[in-house]
Amino acid sequence: MKCISLFTFLFVFSCQVQGQKSYTLFYPYAERDDAAYQWPFNSAYNEKDSGGYYYAATVYKPFVVLKNDSEGVEMAPPPSYTIDTVYIAFSHENNSGKKDTLVLKIVDIGKGNMPGTKVLWSELFVTDKGLSKKNDWHNGYTHRLFKPNLTITNGQSFALVFEYHGDKRDTLGFRAIYKQDPKKDSLKTSIGYVYPATRPTYKKNNWLKQMPAVKKMSSASEMELPGKKGYTPVQHWDFYVRVRTKQ
Repeated sequence: MKCISLFTFLFVFSCQVQGQKSYTLFYPYAERDDAAYQWPFNSAYNEKDSGGYYYAATVYKPFVVLKNDSEGVEMAPPPSYTIDTVYIAFSHENNSGKKDTLVLKIVDIGKGNMPGTKVLWSELFVTDKGLSKKNDWHNGYTHRLFKPNLTITNGQSFALVFEYHGDKRDTLGFRAIYKQDPKKDSLKTSIGYVYPATRPTYKKNNWLKQMPAVKKMSSASEMELPGKKGYTPVQHWDFYVRVRTKQ
């Protein structure tokens, strides 16, 4: 798992400031996840393309607070808190020379613990250059830091939504973290060889959606591999979130 250096950064970054208390929210540590898989995203894919996703979301209900480098603790959202920082890992290549748009949104929570439609905050960035080394989305991850500084009140929860819109010749690789099922062997699928995941505790917190023409969201955590060979390695999207409260 490639999160240790990122964790170290966030652990230091989440230190307490006088009069404030900070929490880092990260589901994979609650599940003791031990592996990661890179999923290709592109809004220009259609039903004939494999891996045709463009939308990934994590619902933060309940909160899972990072306690140390291998453990998460569940808690209810504080009555009032500020979403200070969002840190995401992804890879990206641009072969078209056209502009690709990446959008991060903070939204409310809808029915069934799905991301809602009310946008509380959003930011986009546009690039016509590949962001990964040698312009290869398989060649490691890049990271992006967002500073929403958004205050949530009345003990409400929130969801993060990440969208990618680009030319079909371009690809964004988005990282999902999961716990391998030691009882199952690797399986060849349309996205290549994968190691089946165990079913997570948090089944309705991570979502994905296919190309924009498809409106239905899928629970990433509950997707099964062909022939019921286990669960897909899309358990938790690689979002780190820091929130702060007044002590």
